[in-house]
Amino acid sequence: MIIIAKIGKTFLGYKFSTNRSKRGMVLVKNSILGKIAPISHQFIIKGKVDIPSELKEYVSIRKLSDLIINGDKNYIGDIYPKRQFKEGKNLSCYCKINSRTEEEFNDNPPTEYLEIGDLQTQLPSKKKSTKRFCKKGDILVSSLTPRKNQIVIAKGDFMLTSAIHVLSFDDDKRRDYVFEKLRQDDVIKQMNALLDGFKATYAKISEQNLYNNILI
Repeated sequence: MIIIAKIGKTFLGYKFSTNRSKRGMVLVKNSILGKIAPISHQFIIKGKVDIPSELKEYVSIRKLSDLIINGDKNYIGDIYPKRQFKEGKNLSCYCKINSRTEEEFNDNPPTEYLEIGDLQTQLPSKKKSTKRFCKKGDILVSSLTPRKNQIVIAKGDFMLTSAIHVLSFDDDKRRDYVFEKLRQDDVIKQMNALLDGFKATYAKISEQNLYNNILI
């Protein structure tokens, strides 16, 4: 079992660190978050904890089976509450993600580069080179705060910023089905619920979460 803090707009017990070498947030003295942190530490060390009555509305005990844990072997952190769905399959059942390689372009790789701001027009605004590629017809998904207008079908072959995920398919019919589903409100909500980072400033959905924890 694990302690989950119900963090919402009712209290802001933190401030962002201005030191780029320190990632995370600084807890404000005597804030609710500041009081919750030692309880979480006690639970991790001792496996049991008493929650003070004044904090019970902010803290709950959840079974591990009720959580989604980012299981990427190269990534540590991030625990999310599971969401219940009546039906759906993981996106990984339909496509590959970020799998395009330079070799797929028969010695004629793309020369145009797209960033997130270029997704709508698909007109390059900068000249750069990267190792992330897409082919015409792939679905492109911005990893930053997903919105409908940040999920598009590639109009050509491009190099891409690593902040854009590439979904590639075996056939157009399956691609079109997934594209329609990805832009629906319930799937957008799933993606936003799995964002990593500070949502007020910078947040992104990881490749691991998009591929394995988004149900359509």
